[in-house]
This record gives sequence, C-alpha cells and structure tokens, in this order.
Amino acid sequence: MEFGLGFGPRKSPIIEYQGRIQTMHKWAMEIGLKGSTLRQRLRRGMTVEQAFTATTEELKKPRRLNVLKQITIR
Repeated sequence: MEFGLGFGPRKSPIIEYQGRIQTMHKWAMEIGLKGSTLRQRLRRGMTVEQAFTATTEELKKPRRLNVLKQITIR
C-alpha cells in the first residue's frame, strides 16, 4: 500500500487489487464499505483480499451471555 494524492490536502493510500490501482476511498465506495471500515481492517493487519471480501458477520466476535445465578431463598 502506497500513499498518493486523494481528496483535498490529505493523502489517501493507494491500493492495488486484482491488477487495478485506486485510492482506498474509491475502493471503499466500489465494494460498498465505509472508508473508515476499510481503513480499520487494514490497520488491524488484514490483507487487502481479506479486508475487501470479509463480511461484517464473519468479523463479529461472539458475545458473552450474562448468566444470572439462580438463588434460592429459604
């Protein structure tokens, strides 16, 4: 991933995927993700392939259920 000119004065990462090169923002729009979601996936160490193709359901951590202990009052 390289950094190049993006929108405005900020620099947007340039990503190559399947032989095409675009800014991260353009890729996010094309694949239907928020730019921040794509950025976080890549920051967390996902490969470009994983970041582009993983569904949000696949990435959700299993929730812990709060189990209430049953108390018997005598």
